[in-house]
Amino acid sequence: MPFSEITVEQINSAALQVENLPDGSTAVFNTATQTIHSLHPIASAAFTACPTKKTLSELVVAMSDLLSRPVTEAEALSAISELE
Repeated sequence: MPFSEITVEQINSAALQVENLPDGSTAVFNTATQTIHSLHPIASAAFTACPTKKTLSELVVAMSDLLSRPVTEAEALSAISELE
């Protein structure tokens, strides 16, 4: 499958408590597993950018808007691979 056909969507789970931190990172606490995940700003932007299904190019645009800077497809792919 070409990268341009990839779609991503955030899993909406009542077990996730999300806290956006002042430095742009995000802490995600999973109450079901009692684990905390720390997302750096680029992964945080990817997580925030896809509450609904998005293509890779749509994700890049949304992440760029959130970060107020250009995001490459490589950065977006790297970020979503961290979220899987």
